[in-house]
Amino acid sequence: MRKLLLILLFMLLLTGCWSSQELNDQAFVSVIIVDKTEEGVEVTLGLPLTNNMAVGDAGGQSLGNQQFGFFSRTATTFEDALQKVQGDLSRKANFGQNRNIIFGRAYAESGISPILEFSSNNPFLRLNTNLFMVDGYAKDEVTKATVVSERFLATILNKYIEQQTSMQTTVRDLIISNTSGGDGLIPILKFSQISEGAVVGTASTVGTGGAGIFRNGKLIEPLLTPEQTSGAKSIRNQLRQYYYSVASPTDGNTVGFYSTIVNVKTRITRKENKYHVIVNPTSEVLVLSNNSNIDFSQYEQTRMMEKKIEEFGDNMLRETMSIIQQTGADVFHFDRYFSAKYPREFNKIQADWREFYRDQLVVDIKNVINLRRKGSVVRSFRNKHQSAHEKEGSEQ
Repeated sequence: MRKLLLILLFMLLLTGCWSSQELNDQAFVSVIIVDKTEEGVEVTLGLPLTNNMAVGDAGGQSLGNQQFGFFSRTATTFEDALQKVQGDLSRKANFGQNRNIIFGRAYAESGISPILEFSSNNPFLRLNTNLFMVDGYAKDEVTKATVVSERFLATILNKYIEQQTSMQTTVRDLIISNTSGGDGLIPILKFSQISEGAVVGTASTVGTGGAGIFRNGKLIEPLLTPEQTSGAKSIRNQLRQYYYSVASPTDGNTVGFYSTIVNVKTRITRKENKYHVIVNPTSEVLVLSNNSNIDFSQYEQTRMMEKKIEEFGDNMLRETMSIIQQTGADVFHFDRYFSAKYPREFNKIQADWREFYRDQLVVDIKNVINLRRKGSVVRSFRNKHQSAHEKEGSEQ
């Protein structure tokens, strides 16, 4: 009898999911685009057109047989516009596969709180959905872009995050930041024209740009440049690969480097009646090219080069931090460090935290560089060839 009951219990596990949905009835949204217009809020859903997809097809957004489509409608609110789009679809919009939301600049300036509210209350939308913005009208830029390196636009955006090419900011990040002011950074997508970008000769291609500064959930000036955004990624401990060149301390010629590992430690302390946030990024660096006469086999010259790289990194991060701090937007959430270590003092200044953060909080940045690999040779090829030519000339 017991064996029979046990068998019956196991059979109950084979009855399927209680909330199963027919796949043929679903329209799987892979990107949400939100713009602000004179008529209200424009919502655009991007999704694969499964009926046009065939095994072995090249994919992309072709004119004759589109495999990815955009559906757009405008209304006074985000929810009303979304309902209008749903009315145009022959299937139910399913947000379970969506990982990307893109804002236009006008909508970002008006405030993205409605999207955060929708995301936090929608059980089918992931809280780790990535946020992007476009410095312009997002729908026009995104829908006209040619997808080259991947099959679909959504795949490119996902790869930007997976490969840490772009800064990552999720819905969860901004929902959490709402408890202390709603400040944050959102990466910008750049759409290059014919003469520039990843593939020359196409109408436009998508790439990464800088980042937008958000205070109280709204975009404010200025926009960060790509270089400043790299500095912000470093402070946020999101910078994993970075190519750059630095002048050699021996003769001023350039040496190319590649940072492979960046680990950041952040803490807060009090010095001489002032509060200091200490940011210490540690990087492992590879030498890519050497156009100077520096000799990496010599410890003294190697250490001089490390100090030059540290100075380069300090200046980049300090410039980024200065620009952001002047806006009063605590995008790195230093208030959390402050409240955790000095709760009583924080309670006294919490109401005026933005002003304190902007005018009184000191941010100390000190990079630590370790040159791990110097290449197959420690001296420049150029200098070796130059010395050989000079020797031949003197012999003649």
